[in-house]
Amino acid sequence: MKQLVHQIDELESFISQHKMLKEKISNASVGWHIAHLAMVMKGVPAALKKSKPEDYKPYFNLNKFLVLTFKYIPRGRAKAPNAVTPPTLAFDTEKLKTLLQGARDALKDLDSLPPSANFSHPMFGPINLAQALSFLAIHNAHHIKIIRDIVKK
Repeated sequence: MKQLVHQIDELESFISQHKMLKEKISNASVGWHIAHLAMVMKGVPAALKKSKPEDYKPYFNLNKFLVLTFKYIPRGRAKAPNAVTPPTLAFDTEKLKTLLQGARDALKDLDSLPPSANFSHPMFGPINLAQALSFLAIHNAHHIKIIRDIVKK
């Protein structure tokens, strides 16, 4: 959980550069990546909280296994689902700050959920609480690396 909070802190440090875009690295701006991560960090906890832990059944998925084992998501392999795709409109600093605060708030009480709290990831299938927290950290790291590459001089 501390890693996720640290990642939000780092995302906040990039807000002032939200308009930056380098199409050789990503077709999306820094602001888009920040908004996307905030939407994912709000959506996953919401799904975990609404889940029925008694219905969780472990499920093997090769992509899930590879991502969670090697803690790496290759670039350009997947497209964000519509539910977590920010609009292509311009972002402002206040909106991004609000989104990240919402993400921070959504993470607060995940520690109280049962281990079998779960959600269905569009690519990986059923994911339990521990896998979800690991996925969030890996997913955030993937996008933060892209952001770092965009803002590099």
